Amino acid sequence: MKKEILYKELGAGQGIAVSREGPYEGKLSYPLVEVPSLKARLSSRPGRPYPRCYLDVEATLKVRDAIDDERFLYDIAFHRAFDAMEEEDDEGEGLVFPKEGMTLEEIALSFIYSELPMKLTRK
Repeated sequence: MKKEILYKELGAGQGIAVSREGPYEGKLSYPLVEVPSLKARLSSRPGRPYPRCYLDVEATLKVRDAIDDERFLYDIAFHRAFDAMEEEDDEGEGLVFPKEGMTLEEIALSFIYSELPMKLTRK
């Protein structure tokens, strides 16, 4: 069972540093079919009003072509800095952590979806 990262851990002490590497075997949504390779690293540091997080992701995705639904491999790599939040408010822009926490994989996937092009096609 994968460990959930709790909001309170992100801003405590010196923050956290976690990483994982391997395939992802959880539930996926369109256009993702499979994640054969996921390398993710998350670190955080205390901050006011929110802990600041830094996420590095490298992944190979099997995705569906938006035109003909053909499956193909798509490589993605990015760095994202974001605020960790307990709830939405008018000031912060970041990732809201549910009370039960999130796994590193769930965090990485939430940003992978946002990094994908609107119309994903083979070139």
